[in-house]
Amino acid sequence: MRQLQAWLLRLRGLFRKDQRDAEFSSELESHLQMHIEDNLRAGMIAAEARRQALIKLGGVEQTKEMVRERRGLPVLEVLLQDLRFGVRVLLKNPGFTAVAVLTLALGIGANTAIFSVVNSVLLRPLPYPAPDRIVAIWQKLPQEDHVRFSTWEFQNWVKETQVFESLSAATGTGFTLTSAGEPEMYMGLLATPSIFSVLGVKAALGRTFSAEEAQVGQDHVMLLSDGLWKERFGSDPRIVGQTVILNSEPYIVVGVMPPGFAYPSSQYRLWAPAALTSAVYQKYPDAHFLSVIGRLKPGTSDPRLEAELALVARHLAERDPNNNRSLRHAKLQVLQTGEIRRPLMVLLCAVGLVLLIACSNVANLFLARATSRRQEMAIRIALGASRLRLVRQTLVESLLVSLLGGGLGLVLAFWGVYALRGLTPENVPGIRETHLDARVLVFTILVSAAAALLSGLAPALTCWTPSSAGVLRQGARGTGGAVVSRLREALVCGEVALSVVLLISAALMLRSFAHLQGVDPGFRPASVLTAGLALPERRYPEAPNLRSFFRNTLENLRALPEVQAAAINTALPFSGQDWGNSVEIEGHPAPPGHSDIVQFQCVSPSYFAAMGIELRAGRDFEDRDSEKAAPVAIIDSLMATKFWPGENPIGRRINIDGPWRTVVGVVRAVKRTGLSVEEEPQLYVPYFQLAPEHTKFLGRGLFLVIRSSLDATSLVGEVRSGVRAVDKEIALTDIRTMKQLLSDSVAEPRFRTFLLSIFSGVAMALACVGIYAVMSYTVTQRWHEIGIRVAIGAERRAILRLILGKALFLTVSSAAVGLVISLALSRLLSTLLFGISPQDPATFAAVPLLLVAVALLSSYLPARRAMRVDPMVALRYE
Repeated sequence: MRQLQAWLLRLRGLFRKDQRDAEFSSELESHLQMHIEDNLRAGMIAAEARRQALIKLGGVEQTKEMVRERRGLPVLEVLLQDLRFGVRVLLKNPGFTAVAVLTLALGIGANTAIFSVVNSVLLRPLPYPAPDRIVAIWQKLPQEDHVRFSTWEFQNWVKETQVFESLSAATGTGFTLTSAGEPEMYMGLLATPSIFSVLGVKAALGRTFSAEEAQVGQDHVMLLSDGLWKERFGSDPRIVGQTVILNSEPYIVVGVMPPGFAYPSSQYRLWAPAALTSAVYQKYPDAHFLSVIGRLKPGTSDPRLEAELALVARHLAERDPNNNRSLRHAKLQVLQTGEIRRPLMVLLCAVGLVLLIACSNVANLFLARATSRRQEMAIRIALGASRLRLVRQTLVESLLVSLLGGGLGLVLAFWGVYALRGLTPENVPGIRETHLDARVLVFTILVSAAAALLSGLAPALTCWTPSSAGVLRQGARGTGGAVVSRLREALVCGEVALSVVLLISAALMLRSFAHLQGVDPGFRPASVLTAGLALPERRYPEAPNLRSFFRNTLENLRALPEVQAAAINTALPFSGQDWGNSVEIEGHPAPPGHSDIVQFQCVSPSYFAAMGIELRAGRDFEDRDSEKAAPVAIIDSLMATKFWPGENPIGRRINIDGPWRTVVGVVRAVKRTGLSVEEEPQLYVPYFQLAPEHTKFLGRGLFLVIRSSLDATSLVGEVRSGVRAVDKEIALTDIRTMKQLLSDSVAEPRFRTFLLSIFSGVAMALACVGIYAVMSYTVTQRWHEIGIRVAIGAERRAILRLILGKALFLTVSSAAVGLVISLALSRLLSTLLFGISPQDPATFAAVPLLLVAVALLSSYLPARRAMRVDPMVALRYE
C-alpha cells in the first residue's frame, strides 16, 4: 500500500511542475538564508558563510534535481520530452512527414482491411452457443466424396447415436409467398424441429418449432427471417399467430428469427418443419437430399466421434450391402469456410509483404534524414547525450509516424471494408458482417508498432557513430559513410525481392484466371435467360397437373417473337443444383458393393437448343417423347466414353428411374459445377416421360431456360407474363442470364486475382520509388567523384553506365533472391491455380525482366542528372 501511495505521489508530481518548483525554490532559499545567518553569528565573513551553507545543503541545483527525481517519474518525463521533441521535428519537415505517413497508411490500411475479412470469416466464431460442438456429417462412397443422407439413413442413424445431444436433417427448397402483396418466391429451409436446439438459437419474436410439429398435420408452421419480416410485413409485431399462404397452403407464423441469423446462408429467408413421416419423404426413402448437422455432448473427443461414426456406417452397410460407405465429419465453421480459407490467408500474406515494402521505403526516408542530422547528433553526443538516448529518440519519431500512419490506415481500411463487401462473392459466410471491431483495432495497433520498429531500427543504428569529432570536422559534407549506403541498398534489395514474390504470385493468378476464363463451358451462354419456379403440391397434386402447367408455359414462351427456344430442366449448370444417382448399364454389370454414379437431369424438348449444347450423335428429345412413348435418354460424351469406349452408344439401354431407357442421342459434355471442376458423366431424360411419382418428387422446382434473339434481360417482363397467364400465383425467382451465372461461378478467383494484382502493383511502385531514392542518394553522395571524373575527361555516357550499372546490379541480385523465395513458396499457390504450374517458366522469366526494365527507367532520371554535372559546381559542392 505504501509503495502504491508513493507511486501515486510521483504521478501527481508530473503536474503543476512550475508551481511546485517555485515553491521548493522559495523553501530552499529560506533554508539557505537560515544557514548563512547561523554561520554569520558564528563569526564567519559573508562570503565564507554562504559557501559553507551551500556545502551543507549539498548544492542548490543538485538538491533541486534530487527532489525532482524523487517527486516525479523520470522515465516517463524523459519519454514525454522525446515525444514533444519528435513532434516538433516532424512538424518542421511536413513534406517528409506526409510522405512517410501516407506510405505507412497504405500498408497498414491494406493489412487492416484484409484482416477484417479474415477476422469475420475465419477467426470470429459462428454466432451460436459453443459453436465448436456443432459438426456437419456426410457420407463418402467409392464413387463420390460428399453424399448427403436419405430419409431412411437419417432415421436409422438417430436411433443409434450416443455422442450427440441432438441431430437435425434439412433440405432447401423454394417457397412462394402469396400473402401481403404480389406472389414472390423465397429460398427456405425444411428442417427437423431439432435444428434450433442444435444451433442453440431462439426466436427474437415468438418461438421456434416444437417436437410435435415434425408430425404430419402439425407441420404447417413457419419462421420468418428478420429481413423478410421487415420487408414483407413492415415489422408488424402482431405477425406471430397470423396465417399466411405459402405454396398455396395456409401456414401459421410462430416466430421471427433474430437479426443476423442466416442458416445455412443469407439466401434463406424462412424456415418450416420437415415432417419425415410424410408421404413425400417416405415414398423416396433412398433419395440423398438431406444435409445433417449435430451438436456434440460436452467433452466428446474426435476419436470418440470417429469411432461412433465408423460403427454407424457398419450398421448401415449391413442393412444396405450394395453401398460401401463411410461417414465423415467437420466443424460447421470449417466446412462453411473451407474453400475461402487459403485464398484469404494468401491475401493476408500479400498485404503483409506490401507493409514490409512500405516500411523499407520509410526506413530509407529516415536514413536520408539521419544523414542530414548527423552533425546535430554529433553535437548532442559531444554535449553528453548517450547513444542509447539518441536511438530512443529516433525510435520515438518512427513510432509517431507509424501511429499517424495507423490512424490514417484505419480510415482507409474503413472505406476498404465497404469496397471488399461489394467485391467478395456473396457465398462467403460472414463477409456481409465484416466491420472494424476491437480485435481489428488491436491488430492495427500491433501492426503500427511493428512498422515503427521495422522502419526506425535501421536509422537508429546510425546513431552509434564511432566518433563525433570526425563528423563535426566533416561539417555539411558528411554523407553518412559506407554503413548508411549499405543499409539503404540492403533495404531496397529487400523491397525488390519481396516485389518479385508478389508480382510472380499475381502473374500466376492472372494467367490462371485467364485459363479459367478460356475454358469452354460446353454451351453458348450469350442471350440465354434463366429463372427458377416451384409449383405447390396443393395446387398441383398430381403429375398430369404438373405436366400441363409446363406444357402451357412453354407454349406461351415459345410464342414470343424474340424467343428462339424455351425449355425446362431440373439442374441448371452453375446453379449449385445437382442430382447424382446410380445407373444400371445393360451389358456392363457393376462389381459387387459398387455402383456406377452419373449426374441425372430431366429436361424438356428444345433444352439443348436453348442452352446451345451441341448434339454429336443421334437425335434430340421431341414432343413425341411423352409419357405414353417408349422411354428414351440422351447421354453426354463423357458417359459415352466411360461405358462404351470406341463403340456407338445409340440404341444401348440404361436404367436409372425404373424402366429401361434407350439411348437416342449423345451431346457434348457440359461444365456443371465449375469451370475448373472435372465433371462426371451426365444423363438426360425427358421431363414428360418421368413416372408420376418421380414427377411429383423431382418436377416441382424447375428452371426455365429461354434463348432470345435480343438481349436476354429484355425478356424478363414477358417471361413473367407468360408464366402468370397460366397461373397468376406462381412467382419466378433467381432471374439471371447464363452469362451472369457463368460470371458468378468465377467470382472467388476473380476477387483474389484482382486484389493480389492491386497489391503487387503497389509493391512494384514502392520498390521503384525506393530504387529511385537510392540512386538519387548515390548521385548526391558521389557528386565530388563524378565532378572529378568529368574534369579529367570522362564521357557522359560512361557516367550514365556507371549509375545505371549500379541500379542494374542491385535489381538483378535482388530479383534473383526473390525468384528463390518464390520457388520455395510456390507450392502454397498450387491449389489456387488452374491450367498452369506454380513454377511456370514463362512467368518466372518475364516478371524479373519486367521489374529490371522498370527499375532502369526509375534510375534514368538520377543517371541523367549525373550526366549533366558541372565539374566546377561539383568541386565546390558541400
